[in-house]
Amino acid sequence: MIDKIRIFDEYIESTYETVVDIVDDYAKKVFSELLARHSFPSIFRSSVKNRDGLLFKISVANMVDPKVGLGSVGFGTIEIRAPNRDIYGPIKVTIYVSDGVYVDYWKGLMGLLRYGIEPLIELHPKLKTYSIEEKPWNHIEDKRYDRLLLELWWKDFPVSRIAMQLYITEGTVRNKLTNLRKIYGEKIVPKRK
Repeated sequence: MIDKIRIFDEYIESTYETVVDIVDDYAKKVFSELLARHSFPSIFRSSVKNRDGLLFKISVANMVDPKVGLGSVGFGTIEIRAPNRDIYGPIKVTIYVSDGVYVDYWKGLMGLLRYGIEPLIELHPKLKTYSIEEKPWNHIEDKRYDRLLLELWWKDFPVSRIAMQLYITEGTVRNKLTNLRKIYGEKIVPKRK
């Protein structure tokens, strides 16, 4: 068996489907980059369900590498493990490479999985980290006064001032923020710092 180097081995708070989609999209981007640099890159995918749960595996390898098929993980192999498809919670992700020079290909994916940041991949609004310059209120559905309420919240207006400006009660402002946070997550509708 050819040695493999484990470069990432962490649990991600998300759904199995979301993590698989993110990893698959990222692997396709790595594949495209490798296609321009190497003659025969390939992507291999497999999915297995057993008594321990689900295992999704994706490998990006060079087909002319004689070690492929002898246990080599090539440019990178990512394993995603979850107890079942419907879980939201800790999804185990492990990334292996066959040579340390391939680590750079996966740094963006590791950052994305750890911190929800990666400019090459468009994330679901719940997973992305926002700054006020990105106007996160524009990422929600424009119902009644929701966007304006969220914009004022991001601009650190107190609840009393938001209520006055929108002609609603302070309780309605708090309830609306709580409901929006449930729908869009804390990265778009943060709690007060």
